[in-house]
Amino acid sequence: LTGLAMFDINGSELWSQSLLVYRIAVDNLGRMVASVFSSYQSIVRYNLDGTINFQDSSITAIKIAIDQNNNITAISGTGFYEILHYDSSGTFQWRVDSLPYTPPFGDYSLEVLTDLNNDIIAIGLNDTMFKFNESGNLIWKKSMNGL
Repeated sequence: LTGLAMFDINGSELWSQSLLVYRIAVDNLGRMVASVFSSYQSIVRYNLDGTINFQDSSITAIKIAIDQNNNITAISGTGFYEILHYDSSGTFQWRVDSLPYTPPFGDYSLEVLTDLNNDIIAIGLNDTMFKFNESGNLIWKKSMNGL
């Protein structure tokens, strides 16, 4: 994507920006979280009026998940997998980087999700699934058996 735009419920544009965008998600308050490419930011959460709520340049996320409490989990998949977790205020909470290598062809099934308990499930990391609790502790790890 080469831009971001926020629209109201009637389809009227509220704001837009020209940026190279990797992934977007929307939290439960309607704020947009985007992984963008620029010289100073990678993860950005925008308020409804387009002002920046928080930003962090630690990761370029190819997937983003937002739980019921508006905590943000982002995963990278270029070279090494890395999962970063931020609380609802945008404060960095934890990082997991002791994960399998990214295959040279990429992982087309890569995804990060949250469940009703706000646990984080990372799927497709070199044919492996991981489940972490909200604190970043590993709950389980399972092979996808070639799926």
